[in-house]
Amino acid sequence: QHKQAGLPLLLSTEREASRPKHVKSAAERRSAVSILVGTLQDIFLIVIRSTAVPPGTSWGLLLAVLAAVLDQVCASTSILIYTQHLLEHVGIGSPAMRDQLSIAVAGAKVTGVVVGIMIVDKMGRRPLLGGGGILSAAFMFLVAVGAAYT
Repeated sequence: QHKQAGLPLLLSTEREASRPKHVKSAAERRSAVSILVGTLQDIFLIVIRSTAVPPGTSWGLLLAVLAAVLDQVCASTSILIYTQHLLEHVGIGSPAMRDQLSIAVAGAKVTGVVVGIMIVDKMGRRPLLGGGGILSAAFMFLVAVGAAYT
């Protein structure tokens, strides 16, 4: 089934044979460095369009890179880091209230992740990526408009 879907990690029969067929014990696990090297080799083969790579994997790599870039562009981590400063800037003087609101912002982020995980199987990844991108852009626009009028 993975071969039909074009899973890029199954690049050749030799590589497929070396992939684990079962969960390995702690003594049998590969090191993080060897996993990283294997991943970088897979990416390199996709980038140079090697014949060992199934068709369509370069499109999958592009989508993965685009999702990572869009995640950074939306600045969700920055919002968590600077929540205290932002709340102070908008006039919330009490440190206790800023702490409570910061926890609420982090809780909202966790809630969003949990809801996203729960619906990914129901809707599929592609509609969620498109819909999430559109909603993220819309709400970032609302944040920008709100910032312009404060």
